[in-house]
Amino acid sequence: MTTRTRISRRSWLGMTGAVALGTAGLAGCSSSSGAAPAGPAGEGAEEPDQYAGERVDGPELVIWADSARVPAMVEASAAFTRDYQVNIRYQPLAFNDINANFQKAGPSGGGPDLLDGNIDWMGTLNQAGLLAPVELGARAQDFDQRAIEGWTMDETLFGVPYAVESLCVYRNPAVIPEPIANWAEFDALAPELVAAGVEYPLAIDAGNAYLWPGILSAFGGYVFGERDGQVDVEDVGLDSEGGLAAAAWLAGLVESGYVRPGTTDDVALSVYAENKVGLHVSGPWMAPTYVEQGFDFVIDPLPAGPAGPGRPWLSARGFMINRNSEKLALARTFLTQYLADTGPMTAMATKLSMESSWLPTRRADDNELVAALSAAGADAQPIPSAPELASYWEAAGGGLTAILNSQQDSAAAMRNSARRMRNAIEES
Repeated sequence: MTTRTRISRRSWLGMTGAVALGTAGLAGCSSSSGAAPAGPAGEGAEEPDQYAGERVDGPELVIWADSARVPAMVEASAAFTRDYQVNIRYQPLAFNDINANFQKAGPSGGGPDLLDGNIDWMGTLNQAGLLAPVELGARAQDFDQRAIEGWTMDETLFGVPYAVESLCVYRNPAVIPEPIANWAEFDALAPELVAAGVEYPLAIDAGNAYLWPGILSAFGGYVFGERDGQVDVEDVGLDSEGGLAAAAWLAGLVESGYVRPGTTDDVALSVYAENKVGLHVSGPWMAPTYVEQGFDFVIDPLPAGPAGPGRPWLSARGFMINRNSEKLALARTFLTQYLADTGPMTAMATKLSMESSWLPTRRADDNELVAALSAAGADAQPIPSAPELASYWEAAGGGLTAILNSQQDSAAAMRNSARRMRNAIEES
């Protein structure tokens, strides 16, 4: 995006593609990074169980969902209850608890009939035999096809996506008036920024492995290769020629002081108004805070690198069906005929700082900020759904942290990360 986008607080709160809830971003990814597992099913619920519409004398479908999603689903749920005489019972959980709890309860036949989740959960859950296929039919064309691709494994769809998000750059126009087209331009400009008192020419939580593919790919590196159009988990590319080049570039920025260890989103926000930040690499989850704080900012795509545009990962939220549900037909009908519609899809997107995966919702949304976030993520690629993705988070995060803290040569750090990934994949 090459022009400044000014968004008023009123227009932000009225948008349909995303709203001012800044806590949702990347929730799905953190669960894959070695976080401690949650407690038993139901533990961590933020609210009591909720029913949609009037209770009827009939069976019920149980849905585990992030509590932020439940109000958006009530209307569709009430219609389903009325039409099929089936109750819908929601068990609101903290989002990351859903995955851990289902992995515990699902194998023994427990858990919900449907569950809210993130695209990077699918591989592990499907490998464990916990997910039922989903058939969208003609409705599939109404979704962002990258989200459909991401929720597809072995040519079978296992989730219905409702929102997507990727990465973007928040540019401070008072510090950097024009967009940075490529990282070489930034490298040339950074010394001038430091001389002018800019403490964070590039504010990025560089140890966060979710952010790395967007930079890695711009230098020709990759996490997993491809073979015959499919993810090839045996081809780990962190230590490829492009991967080593990206790591060396990051190490150079750290050595020059253009990227500072310990930088987080909160750190960037704390000094942004003082014009101490040039570029802030993050995602849509930060947009509500930028607007609420009254910051002057521009949304740009990630700069390109020697290998071309960076391709950050696309995260997609969606609903899955428990393969062991005793009400599979009802669950499929509810998901594909009632939730996969403009009303609930739009309502769910408005409860997140994420872009809707439902194309009719996007086409009806003329908000400039939504358009800017969408344009910034145009080159994003779906997070690999392979179960082997779990090997990436800790291995890459450790290598990146070693580079940031100057604990290890960049090439050695990336080779070590790649070796850890290969060993974990071989042992899995």
